[in-house]
Amino acid sequence: MQHKIHHDVLPQLEALDFDPSRPIVITDADEVIFAFVEGLESYLNANKMYLDLKSFALTGNIRWQENHEAVEAVGVRDAIQRFFAERTASMPLIPGAI
Repeated sequence: MQHKIHHDVLPQLEALDFDPSRPIVITDADEVIFAFVEGLESYLNANKMYLDLKSFALTGNIRWQENHEAVEAVGVRDAIQRFFAERTASMPLIPGAI
């Protein structure tokens, strides 16, 4: 059976040290533990973009403040990667999440 896991992720999973006597909790964290959209909007604003939520996708909905045109797909990908690299450690927590 061939893995459908990205080649960078599999070694990370294999390196995890689990205690079999404890349960594993897996959760969707954005808007549950941390305020993803608030953090993303702050990042985009600092980079002269904004989020226009006309549909579910980010591509086509991240727009330039200057002319309101959609940021190209490669630009969205790069912005999201930079956002995660620069901002995820400081995203605001949802009240009561801790």
